[in-house]
Amino acid sequence: MVSLVAGILGLSIFWGLGSLVAVITGTVALREISAQPTLVGGSGTAKAGLVLGWVGIGLTLLIVCALCAFFLLLVPVFGLMGRSTEPTARLLEVLLAV
Repeated sequence: MVSLVAGILGLSIFWGLGSLVAVITGTVALREISAQPTLVGGSGTAKAGLVLGWVGIGLTLLIVCALCAFFLLLVPVFGLMGRSTEPTARLLEVLLAV
């Protein structure tokens, strides 16, 4: 149950951290369930939390990469925030010419 709640929170409020907690607790829960399947239940809930955790981690990494690409490539190219565009424009010309 903790894994599912953390997975939902990782997709909505606590990006990254909630997803990491969901992956860790989901993995621990699945190990406990596989060790004693007759005593411990909730494998569906643990799997759902684990999947939500991995989806949250993937989305967090995708957003971080997009932000890095924006600030490293697009901002200097379009001259936003007072940076010079010459070095980046030359780099893009070389890369696009190949």
